[in-house]
Amino acid sequence: MNYIFQYIPIIATLTAAILAFLILEKIIKIKPLPVYISSPKREVLVSLIPYMCLVAFVIVVFCPFGSQNATADNTGGEYNLQAALLQLLANAIILAPFLITLVIRKQSLKTMGVFKENLLPSVLGGLVVSAFACVFFNQASLKFWLSSPTLFQLLAQLGVGFSEEMIFRGYLLSRFSAFFKRVPAELLTAGMFAIIHIPQRLFNKYTPTELIIDLVVLFIWGWVFNRIVRQIGNVTGIAILHSVMNVVGA
Repeated sequence: MNYIFQYIPIIATLTAAILAFLILEKIIKIKPLPVYISSPKREVLVSLIPYMCLVAFVIVVFCPFGSQNATADNTGGEYNLQAALLQLLANAIILAPFLITLVIRKQSLKTMGVFKENLLPSVLGGLVVSAFACVFFNQASLKFWLSSPTLFQLLAQLGVGFSEEMIFRGYLLSRFSAFFKRVPAELLTAGMFAIIHIPQRLFNKYTPTELIIDLVVLFIWGWVFNRIVRQIGNVTGIAILHSVMNVVGA
């Protein structure tokens, strides 16, 4: 039961995120920014190719007999410059197939949720909720945030946050939304977001109960972020929040 309690800060942060972005939407009168996808069925099928590349890469990285985890998991729990750079390299690798697909399909970064429209409210919302996350996780001290390991970890997690949000809330959600109805599109991408974390959880020796609970929370995380992006379009703010949550929740 104690394991469940550690998810309370995550749920509190996700709840704050929904409320904060709803308030911003009303104050700033944000208009959703739908992305036009031609041939939606084809694009959904095509999108599965880079996603499977991502699945394969994650399995190889976290396979007990494969390459070592390129993060602080194997460096005594503290990040240094080398660990941060390895993490950034790993995120560049997982992002590459999606960017290559964009080039081949002659599509813009807007289909990954990256554009200047709604950038300010997106960043503002991300920073505000990140501050709440620091409080919820009891990591609001300047001493913590100005320490070298934390700064290197934040650098690394910015790579994680931006790559995962561009993939799931940008690339996949925009294509699934063009083909499926709103709810199925959001649920599918939330499920895919949870599934991609299974190899890492198995690598860290989660029990079956811990794994199930963690996947449920990750699914809720993915769904909440999907809802926010459907309203605001730009993934920048939630990428920042994602990064901070990874740091304070480590």
